[in-house]
Amino acid sequence: MSSARKNPWKKTKTSEGIKYKYDFQDKNWGIKRIKRTFNTAEEASTFHQNLMKNAMSISRGDKPERSFGEALIEYLTLIEAEGKLALSSDESDLLTLRWPFYYNGRWHRLEELPMNDREGGIIWGIGRYKQDLEKVIRRSYIKKGIYHLRREKDLMQWYLQPNPADDLQPKPRTSVSCPTTLARLERAKGRGPFSSDTLRRRLSLVKTILTTAWKDWRWLDQDLGALIQLDKPSKARISFLVQTQYDALLNVADEYFSYLIRAAKNIGWRQQNIIGLTWDRVHFPEYNTDGQGQTTKTPGYLRIDKFNKSTKDFDPRDRKQRRIRTKNQDDLDTVMTEEIETLLREMLLKKHLNSSVVFHRGVGNYWRDFRRRWTTAKKRAGIPSKFRWHDLRHTWATDRINEGVPKHIIMEEQGWKDPDMVDRYAHIQREARYNALETVKKKAG
Repeated sequence: MSSARKNPWKKTKTSEGIKYKYDFQDKNWGIKRIKRTFNTAEEASTFHQNLMKNAMSISRGDKPERSFGEALIEYLTLIEAEGKLALSSDESDLLTLRWPFYYNGRWHRLEELPMNDREGGIIWGIGRYKQDLEKVIRRSYIKKGIYHLRREKDLMQWYLQPNPADDLQPKPRTSVSCPTTLARLERAKGRGPFSSDTLRRRLSLVKTILTTAWKDWRWLDQDLGALIQLDKPSKARISFLVQTQYDALLNVADEYFSYLIRAAKNIGWRQQNIIGLTWDRVHFPEYNTDGQGQTTKTPGYLRIDKFNKSTKDFDPRDRKQRRIRTKNQDDLDTVMTEEIETLLREMLLKKHLNSSVVFHRGVGNYWRDFRRRWTTAKKRAGIPSKFRWHDLRHTWATDRINEGVPKHIIMEEQGWKDPDMVDRYAHIQREARYNALETVKKKAG
């Protein structure tokens, strides 16, 4: 446990096989006691060499060379404090960055790599990490287990990918040999390889963390994030229903599910916000008559109040909280059109005495998971299986574009901050204009 010892690690037999227990401190170099476990002596040796090199660098007055794991923890703490960890996919991407990857005969972890652009640093590592994930050709899930089918040279092998949240030091994947498990994996529908957008998103996350470490935290002397090259994003998929498809969907859905479909298509909110709408946030139109008998209408609206992120109860992962806040956690007022008002007045007749839920399941309670019901309804209505519930939101936007609603109004109605969100529908607008021009031409002829 001192610098006098040449190799501060011991070969130890454990229930998981041979491990190397590292135990070291050196007060002369300002190194506090560190205890780690490594799979090989080479890993322990590399860690020790980097530790000593960093200590010597600090003694010369240089900035300490931090590991990517330190930046990962700092970044996670930052976005949790700011309430930006809004979706489960955010946390999932951060966790998958902890998956060990295999290269050149040994396991590597991004979090253990130093933040530099040299061989064995984070820029080198993220490239190898991406290559490792590109070998996955199929993914399946049994209970909570994550399984990957990998193509390695001319062979294909299933592996169990341990959850990195289960251990302080994420475990490497292990090959699957159990015949029963292999049979289940072959029968499972599963999913395909990681998409280019998924890989791009994870590399982009590393890029953001490194740039933040340079620009905001002053941990680095250069912007390492600028050295990470991202693949071009794939073209956004815009899918929507035409009126005949929408009518067919409503015809096959049961009464209360059809109300939910109508709400998603006419209000345009995200699924959880539709499910979580309560009557206290529904404001019907008001009619006022002046002294001359003229009646004016004050439009109604639906509201999602700004969520107080400073409260200790705020949890970005809580699905229940997502019912009552927007993705960007800002206020949102959506105008109540005649279609929305008609729907809401129908729901008012279905209101339960002891429930404030607007679009309930028939007995006043919130909708939960309805994927099977949604899949069945699409099949019976002849809707393509790839059509997602979120595409009802695209249908709302498509209808507004085709009606000629100005871009800024569309943005305000859905709380979009980026005009590019609306510009994605530009091709639909051109089609609508073309059809309109052709119709006028035919009438004139």
